[in-house]
Amino acid sequence: MRIYTTIIIEDETRNQSLIQNYLEKNFKDLHIVAICENVADAINKIKELQPDILLSDIELPDGTAFDVLAQTKQFIKSLIFITAFDQYAIKAIKYSAIDYILKPIMQEELIIAINKCKKNLEMQLKINKQIDVLIDSNNDEENVIAIPVGSDIQFVQLDKIIHLDADGNYTDIHIENNKRITVTKPISHFDQILNPKLFFRVHTSHIVNVKHIKKLSKTRGCLLLMANGNEIEVAVRRVKDFMNFMKL
Repeated sequence: MRIYTTIIIEDETRNQSLIQNYLEKNFKDLHIVAICENVADAINKIKELQPDILLSDIELPDGTAFDVLAQTKQFIKSLIFITAFDQYAIKAIKYSAIDYILKPIMQEELIIAINKCKKNLEMQLKINKQIDVLIDSNNDEENVIAIPVGSDIQFVQLDKIIHLDADGNYTDIHIENNKRITVTKPISHFDQILNPKLFFRVHTSHIVNVKHIKKLSKTRGCLLLMANGNEIEVAVRRVKDFMNFMKL
């Protein structure tokens, strides 16, 4: 039986005990090799022990988990964030397609996240690129977005995305050269994480990259001609906000 070495980064004693209890109760193949309470200790332990699974809080007494990742990403094989809700941190995590669970910690959610990590380790999926995207996004330097497609992660440059269309609980992402990626996430997911200086939700079913708008027509309401030749209608109730956004 394979043993998955695990490091927990968490400064609250109660949560340390809770996570440890859940892991020991549900996973006989996990071995907790260290519990760290701060950035400095976490960096040293990750470099020394190179764990299979890293579970980390975001806010730490001497910094954040992003400080840890910046110095240890080459040693990290799989990662789960455990955090209280913070809209900026969660946006960055979603942007990079890295797993997270929210506090208060629920046993079922932790089990699902651990099983996903184990599966990815078995498939030898690399997480380095996702961590790069995560760090850049947290530093407000988003250039690439990580998009989960089946069991894979695709990395797409933001300036290549032309528009996104809702299809029920799926989203079609249209990129340059007439390429399209279908994602099993609702369009609201992308509305929350895409750069609001570049992307505008013009309709319940459409988000556009304003840099790829070729023409705006007012002959039939407000119609946008995108760079790929697709026409997208701006919802009546969003026309005024869109015009202000475009400074028109």
